[in-house]
This record gives sequence, structure tokens and C-alpha cells, in this order.
Amino acid sequence: MKLIKTILFNESLQAKNLLFLMRSYLTRLKENLIMKKNDLSPETEDITITNKIPENWWKAGFLLDNMSLSEFFIDFLDKSEYREILHSSMLFNKQEFTVDLARLFDPFSFFITNMMDYSMKNQVFSLKKENFNFFVE
Repeated sequence: MKLIKTILFNESLQAKNLLFLMRSYLTRLKENLIMKKNDLSPETEDITITNKIPENWWKAGFLLDNMSLSEFFIDFLDKSEYREILHSSMLFNKQEFTVDLARLFDPFSFFITNMMDYSMKNQVFSLKKENFNFFVE
């Protein structure tokens, strides 16, 4: 149960950061269109003319190459829906569940979370205060 909570936290954080970027970008685009500015910046041109994903969305998102903006939105909605499925699994205390890596925002954090969980349960390593000696010159 702790594992699914950690996965949900990581996924929610990733989605929140991406939504913040998308909202601020689209707000700027709306302001430019309202003011009828004809000088489109390269990033504004990407979204309006070429159907490309803005670079900061791509970096904060799920790093998929060769994806159009419309495919990006479809994938974003699918990943958000899957996060809700995971959340309902947690609410109904399902002990076993299958994780579809393709539907996670950040599958790498899933692996890291699993490795840390396994390491702590099986005492693969121990963290002791005396292991951390730092010297400043």
C-alpha cells in the first residue's frame, strides 16, 4: 500500500508541474491572440502552426519523440485517467495490482520507488549516521 501511495504522489507531482507549464503557456498565447500580435515567437509558432509540442512541455512531460500536439493531449488524458485508476485501487485496498508503465508519467520513478522499497524491506543497505562524514577544506 505504501508503494502505491508513493507512485501516486510522484505521478501527481509530475502531472501538476506539467499542467502548470501548459496553463502559463496557453495564457500567454491567449494574451497574444487578444492583443492581435502578428509577431509569433518560435514557441508560439510551434503550437499554432506546426502542431508541435512546446519544448518545455516535452521536457516536463513524458519525453516521447515524434508526437504531435494532439497526440500529446490524448496521451496526457490517458495518463491522467490511469492515475485515477491507481487511486481507486488504493482506496479499495487492493493488495495486488498491475502497473502499466506506458501509462505512467514517469516510469523511472516507479522503478526507483520499487528498488528503494525492496532495499528497505530486505535491509540491502543500512543508513547509519556515522556513514556520512563530510570534510570541508
